Amino acid sequence: MRRSRITIIVAAILLSCTTLTCGQEQQKKSICQTLQYRALSLQQQNEHQCMILEKLHDDFDQEKSMLRSQYQDLYTMISKFQTSMYRNVAALKAPSRDSLKSIPNLHDIPLVRDCSELHLHGITLSGIYPVRLPNRKIVNVWCDMQGGGWMTIQKRIDGSVNFTRKWDNYAFGFGNVNSEYWLGNENLYWLSHYKNYSIRFELWDWEGNHAYALYDYFRVENEQMGYQLRIQGYSGTAGDAMFPYHNDMKFSTIDRDNDEWHSSCAKKDQSGWWFKACGYASLNGIYIENGIGGISPDGVVKGILWSKWKKKYGYSMKKTEIKIKPRAQVQIDKASNRQEGSSTESTVTENDSRESGEMTTGGIENKSDVTDSDVTEKDVVTTSATPDTTTDYYPDEYDYDYY
Repeated sequence: MRRSRITIIVAAILLSCTTLTCGQEQQKKSICQTLQYRALSLQQQNEHQCMILEKLHDDFDQEKSMLRSQYQDLYTMISKFQTSMYRNVAALKAPSRDSLKSIPNLHDIPLVRDCSELHLHGITLSGIYPVRLPNRKIVNVWCDMQGGGWMTIQKRIDGSVNFTRKWDNYAFGFGNVNSEYWLGNENLYWLSHYKNYSIRFELWDWEGNHAYALYDYFRVENEQMGYQLRIQGYSGTAGDAMFPYHNDMKFSTIDRDNDEWHSSCAKKDQSGWWFKACGYASLNGIYIENGIGGISPDGVVKGILWSKWKKKYGYSMKKTEIKIKPRAQVQIDKASNRQEGSSTESTVTENDSRESGEMTTGGIENKSDVTDSDVTEKDVVTTSATPDTTTDYYPDEYDYDYY
């Protein structure tokens, strides 16, 4: 009798499962009708268990169907957005370079070797541009187009970037081109070995004054030679703080001492530079607010220093920029400036010039007899083969210990 009751229950389950699918195409078998379930012993077969399994199976199918529908809706939405985006991008127009207020489109900017070449291509807006080095590496630099295409290799403006860095940092460059940065000694090596460059140091003090130092010749050797500096041919208003003292010196950092001092100039100054013992200039030093206060109790000077301009002991600059430009282009600029100066000076008579105590350009009275070589030698504001010791603030005994 018990067996007959079980048989009736199973029959009821089968009938119930059949009724649920009545009127629909049977796309799948009921769990209660599967061979796996029927193969169970009568003690293991249970109507409640079968119904639970059936419900779970149905819920899974419904969930899968809902997820598939959501996926299809999302795919359709993304496709529509993509089509709309492509349509809008295609409708955009590149800014015109004919407009003085427009920013050059990258597609219109040639990939050149330096900022001077960009200027020769007609780009006159200062900003960040990509340049390709001789080793095929592409770097972003700040180009000073108002100055005729100077490439900025160092910039200090507010102390936002830490210049107390190790050898590898100074080798490959660091910082933010929009604010403060160092282009990198390895990049300077590649640049200066495949084209002759001049270098210009721009200085601003905390009182709003500006001075510059221009050197006709600039070159940096490779890492095996310690990124040794070659520099000479000074002219400018800041005083010659680089030649000959820093000329031929290797680069030093806090973790690699290449100077000639008994200790480490880089550790003392907390920066990297072409130190000797230690020097008259250091533009990568600690940023000192208001320019005063970079002197320790034992007299050691720190800061952004150019001692030949500011005679205040330990005076630190507010802002500096170091720029390079092909030497040939610099000479062309000088010649152009001389022509403009000559046309202006022609309105002043020789007697007026004597009475006012002013000299004619280059100190040469007869401009028609001037040769190219003469003009090149006379074009500087001041020149010196050695530091002007008569105007040095620091005594001779400090040359090897202080700036």
